[in-house]
Amino acid sequence: TTLFRSVNYDWPLVKDVTIDNVTETRGMIYYIGFCNDFGGKDISDALLLANELNNEILQALVYKYAYFFPEKSINEQIIYLEKAYKIFVKNEMADNAIYCKNNQLIRQFDSDKIYPKEFTDMVGEATSDVPGLVGMSHIFNNAGMAYLMMAQPDLAMEYFDKGMEYAKSPDRFVQKIAILCNQMITKSYYHER
Repeated sequence: TTLFRSVNYDWPLVKDVTIDNVTETRGMIYYIGFCNDFGGKDISDALLLANELNNEILQALVYKYAYFFPEKSINEQIIYLEKAYKIFVKNEMADNAIYCKNNQLIRQFDSDKIYPKEFTDMVGEATSDVPGLVGMSHIFNNAGMAYLMMAQPDLAMEYFDKGMEYAKSPDRFVQKIAILCNQMITKSYYHER
């Protein structure tokens, strides 16, 4: 069906989801993009729709998944993530802002320039603005990786250790394994020569 002038959809934009007898309406981009780890035409359609509606929060919610945009360079993805971050901050949506900041910063791992201080600043922002953030262990893990990649293993271990405090819950086992692996690599490479 055609919902707007230039965008055709054969899936609903939102879906009611019931979990533990609570029904929520969730955007389909989450299911199509994030859960499938592939945006395809759907993410492009969502971007067209968000821009056509000229709704900055909807735009930010799409920009947040910039790494799924087909044929966008890393620099273009970073620009979208920066835009989303600013929109989320302006609208006091701190959890989404931190998500974007994290995904923007980890792109440094694909470059020859890593700025650990930027990761430290993000950790400070996350712990003060969204102390219960589900992905907090990811934030600490990524900060630790930034320090590890800059040959500062002691600081890296501090961040990995702090990240483990957030990865204790049984539903955070993937986060815990990632941190444990990074701790093992750090100890092996720097401390046990």
